[in-house]
Formats: sequence, structure tokens, C-alpha cells
Amino acid sequence: MELVDLPRSPRERMEIMQLTANAEYAIRAMVHLAAVPPGTVLSIREIAKVWEIPESYLRKIVLTLHHSGLVRSERGIAGGINLAKRPDSITALDVVEAVQGPLELKTCVNNPKECGRAPACSIRFLWGEAQEKVRLALRSHSLAELAEIESGARSPHNNRNH
Repeated sequence: MELVDLPRSPRERMEIMQLTANAEYAIRAMVHLAAVPPGTVLSIREIAKVWEIPESYLRKIVLTLHHSGLVRSERGIAGGINLAKRPDSITALDVVEAVQGPLELKTCVNNPKECGRAPACSIRFLWGEAQEKVRLALRSHSLAELAEIESGARSPHNNRNH
């Protein structure tokens, strides 16, 4: 018996939870900001160069982070951005949801009315559990913790390269 992949609709493909490039770049930029002394203002250009993120793309992400209250921006020659809160009070989940909205594995998990089977659907329960575990993992790591891990990964005593 041969198994055949059934084509999925574009709507169905979009429901599967996946972190966007925006989310990854936002976390990288925020970890970079968390790694410097509090109040230090860094240029977007510098962060983009270090993390190999297109500068214009990072500028759009930073604007979203600014509107979410996670970064402050300062204008002028010595301007740039810094964290608006302590790095130990911002989680990876805060950053991800700031740039891509609430995490959603399947639409029916957060919106049971989207599916007629939702009230008694065991699969919806499974999706909900998986979604919550991802949320928990992202919520359990602060920027301060990630910056500490990153600085250890980049130390000369560690052979890992990023």
C-alpha cells in the first residue's frame, strides 16, 4: 500500500505554528541589548551587522518592539535603542508575541467556534497541550538568561561558533 501526501489548503498550512524570521531576529536583537550594561544605547546598524540581519528589516522589527513597550529609542547622532525594561523581566515569549502576535498551533485551540468538532475533539486537546508547552518554554527564559548563555557560547573557552 502506498501512502500519498494529500495536498493541504493554504489556510491549513498557515495554521501550523512556526516562528517567523521576525521573531528570531527580534529575539537576537533583544538578547544583544540584554548583554550590554543597562541604559547603553546601541545603533540598529551595529546590531544588524553583528547578527547578519538586513538593517532595513531590523528597523521595522524594532519599530514593532518599540510600540510594544519593549525597547526605547533615542534620536540624534548618539541615538539608538535600548531595553525599556530590565532584561530579567522580559521573556522570549514577550518578544515573540510582540512581533508576531499570540502563538497559535491551530486556530481551533484558541477559537473553538472555528470547528464544529471542537467541544469533544481529542485532537484539539493535543494541539492545545503542544501549544501550551511551546508557550511555557518561551515564557521560562528571560533575555537576561539568554544573554548569559550567549556570552558563554561566544567565550574563548567554548568552541561553539555562532
